[in-house]
Amino acid sequence: MGFSQDAKVDKSYPVRVAYQFKVSEMNGEKESIVYPYTFEDSLVLENRGLFQGLEKGTGLLRKMCAAAKETDFEKSAQLMYKEITEKGAKKAEFALELFYFQDPNILKTPLYIEEGLNWLEGKLAAGKPL
Repeated sequence: MGFSQDAKVDKSYPVRVAYQFKVSEMNGEKESIVYPYTFEDSLVLENRGLFQGLEKGTGLLRKMCAAAKETDFEKSAQLMYKEITEKGAKKAEFALELFYFQDPNILKTPLYIEEGLNWLEGKLAAGKPL
């Protein structure tokens, strides 16, 4: 279980902790839970159906799409982890290629990133100094 929103913020400094959350998927009556390791696997796991449908792409994007197509959710996450942590994995190329083939507005933002951006937006909107 994660920390409350208040526990993620330092009261003395404008600092907020961000970390990946568990991602779950129901398969019949069984819930599979995985914990993403990086932004990239968080993004793919949160948008697994979209990545399963992508047919274009090379390099890391192609590998992540193949991992997303694995029917066993936990094995799918393990394959993503393997690909994203492999020596020579080109994360910037993955992102650029993804945005070339997929409208970024369709992608669901990983929850930990969304929470952090909402916190920052609230700080900026309130005119509070960072």
